[in-house]
Amino acid sequence: MIRTFIFIIASLFAFNASAATQKKPSQFSPNIIKITPETTTLSSVDRKGNDPACIHAAGDVLSVLQIPVKGQYEKTSDFELRLQKDNEELSKMKLCGNLSLSDTFAIKIPAIKTYNADTEKLTVSIKFDTARDTGCGVFVGAGHVEKKGKSYMGQNGFGVKKLISTYTVKERIIADDYSYKRTCPISDVQLSRTPSEAKKGQRIAALYFGKLIKPYSTSIDYEDTPTMDNPQHVFWTTTHTKVEWVDYVYFDETTGEVLTQ
Repeated sequence: MIRTFIFIIASLFAFNASAATQKKPSQFSPNIIKITPETTTLSSVDRKGNDPACIHAAGDVLSVLQIPVKGQYEKTSDFELRLQKDNEELSKMKLCGNLSLSDTFAIKIPAIKTYNADTEKLTVSIKFDTARDTGCGVFVGAGHVEKKGKSYMGQNGFGVKKLISTYTVKERIIADDYSYKRTCPISDVQLSRTPSEAKKGQRIAALYFGKLIKPYSTSIDYEDTPTMDNPQHVFWTTTHTKVEWVDYVYFDETTGEVLTQ
């Protein structure tokens, strides 16, 4: 049963990846992007990073994967062997392009730059996104999809009436599993640049490397209730693809030069 389900998921991922490639053949890298101490330059394809939307979709599908259960008449040794084989098949399953579940993916994040002419240091950093009950990560696409609903007449305890607007907002985020109240790491790096070099406006980005972790994806619904000062009733749905961030690297977007290891 589990192998049949894995086959269905694999087919679904292959179809989605193929369709995405046909629509936007050069937007993201289908490769497993690896950085070693000897890596000095990223290819023009790998500079784009892997597709966040595909990573997010993979988490959604993996989250409904049924956990194998030991049968009543199945020996423990046979069940453990079956579980090991299922996990091996799952880890090899292609999720996005050439990426398997066991592989590390890389998401491109634009860098924030500040320059100190006195010290001749260019500081580059990235800003993580966060959503309610998520850790640090990256929104998928525009982050929020908002749809206006019907309005209704509200009334407070003093009998004052107000026209209330309703909205449904959906957001998708790839993030670690820490509390959103935690301050996200900045991962800032200082590069030596003369004023004339800094003026050239070097385009710098980061590749953040991560791996999908169980339970892969969760969804939470909540609402912001209206007030007299803010007469908006907002219904939120946040879908959180769970990852572990393992490494990052800054690079020159134009040349592909690796700036930090």
